[in-house]
Amino acid sequence: MTRHPSPAWLALFVVLVLAGSGTSYAAGKAQAGDVLVRKGSLSGNRLKPDTVTGKQVAEGTLGRVPRAALADRTPALARLPLPLGPGWEGAQYLNNAPTLGKDAQGWVRLEGAVARTEGTGATIATLPVGYRPTANIYVTVFSADSTLGALRIEPGGAVVRAFGDVGLMSLENISFRAAP
Repeated sequence: MTRHPSPAWLALFVVLVLAGSGTSYAAGKAQAGDVLVRKGSLSGNRLKPDTVTGKQVAEGTLGRVPRAALADRTPALARLPLPLGPGWEGAQYLNNAPTLGKDAQGWVRLEGAVARTEGTGATIATLPVGYRPTANIYVTVFSADSTLGALRIEPGGAVVRAFGDVGLMSLENISFRAAP
């Protein structure tokens, strides 16, 4: 004896297929996409992530970012030359002299790269008062031939090479909070 699906199951199947197809039938003609949605009828929370691109947005209609005023008032970080120790100089092949700066919140940032040109001194530089940490800080840096090195920054201001190739020591992305 063969069992056949009931008419209710067939009707349910047809409804599910039509609902999942993403199209509608109006006046016997298939319609999809933009024809179904009126301009301005969707709120932002109804859009799928990453579906609106710059081509669909008129920049003149965008408002100001709420905290942009704060960014407009933030002064640029003043850069000072980093006072290098004996035998150390700025790495010549990187057009980025070693510098330091401090922002309004007291964060000190170092930039540039150094190389030891003579002697055996491990003290790369001495930070001026106001640019020194409250305790020893140890940072990992890139040194020559893409090897890693390490520096110790002391409360007395000494920036000391712990290990790494002295042919190049990057100071990029070193930051710490200065002592008050």
